[in-house]
Amino acid sequence: SLRQFSEQDGPAFKITRDPRVTRLGRFLRSTSIDELPQLFNVLWGDMTLVGPRAMCSRESRGCEPWQRRRLDVTAGITCIWQVRGRSRVSFADWMRMD
Repeated sequence: SLRQFSEQDGPAFKITRDPRVTRLGRFLRSTSIDELPQLFNVLWGDMTLVGPRAMCSRESRGCEPWQRRRLDVTAGITCIWQVRGRSRVSFADWMRMD
């Protein structure tokens, strides 16, 4: 499974150096251009510009009750943990910041 390539420290994690990502994909991710389509969600009212990042239900099941409180507000395109350290922030710090 792909989890062997992950740096998991909580129920939500990203795979670093994912072999499935192309050079173009790495560029889009490193410049955050891949986030631009979410602006349509903001225009439609499904997201906000600033708020906790969305989390799928599979990931949220692994969270403790206090961590799930972040799901009570509308998800945002950016949040504090992304501004403060992005991928270098641990899962616990991510939850506290949200």
